Amino acid sequence: LEPSTAHNTGDTNRAGHAFKSMYWRLDSGVAEYRPLAEHIEALLVWLVPRASALRELWLENSLYFQCGVKCTHTFGLHLNREHIRQMAALGIGLDLDGYADPSEAAPNNSSKPTPLRGAA
Repeated sequence: LEPSTAHNTGDTNRAGHAFKSMYWRLDSGVAEYRPLAEHIEALLVWLVPRASALRELWLENSLYFQCGVKCTHTFGLHLNREHIRQMAALGIGLDLDGYADPSEAAPNNSSKPTPLRGAA
């Protein structure tokens, strides 16, 4: 298995700074704009058959899905019970970061939804 991105402790980044920890990433292969659940499903389809290898890894490593969500000012996330069960069985946590684009937010950054274009 080849990672999408990886580095070891002590490797240096483009700016010459040493990484403090090992990092290994596998991208889902799903288009970025698709719902988060589709990315998780794609990763689980690939990872579940490799459960025994993942169990060996989780003894000494943190395994998690690191997800970034671009949003205006609010967003929702739904993972079905089976996704959560499979992630837990594989020792995989979820790290979810939301990135808001203030220029897309509702006026005064209110919690009121922005009306759809063409709606009365």
